[in-house]
Amino acid sequence: MVRVSEEGQSAHTIFRVLNRFSDDLLHQVGLSHLTLVQATLKTGRTHQIRVHLQSQHCPIAGDERYGDYQANKRLQKLGLKRMFLHAAELHLDHPLTGEKLILKAPLPQDLAQFVLMLENAGKVV
Repeated sequence: MVRVSEEGQSAHTIFRVLNRFSDDLLHQVGLSHLTLVQATLKTGRTHQIRVHLQSQHCPIAGDERYGDYQANKRLQKLGLKRMFLHAAELHLDHPLTGEKLILKAPLPQDLAQFVLMLENAGKVV
């Protein structure tokens, strides 16, 4: 449970590392590494994931509000044109029936291609 400011509400997010990238491609644009994470929200606060990651000095790639301006400029050189944030799975109750719903969405093509580029850059041929 985290509260990043005295005025803020408590929020709880569970993060899991899915992949770490550190290769010549990143070094060429002045970045040491990137980490792909999965976030599971236990509370639902505005900008919760973005604020939690920024408070841990791990801002979301491409985040213009809570992110790292210089890192974002470098990521643009690699083709990242927007914030790398995606709701892959949402759990909610149907508003009329109360039935538990799970909505899933694949990673958008532009973000999937960015991950693939990073994965391929780290492979030894």
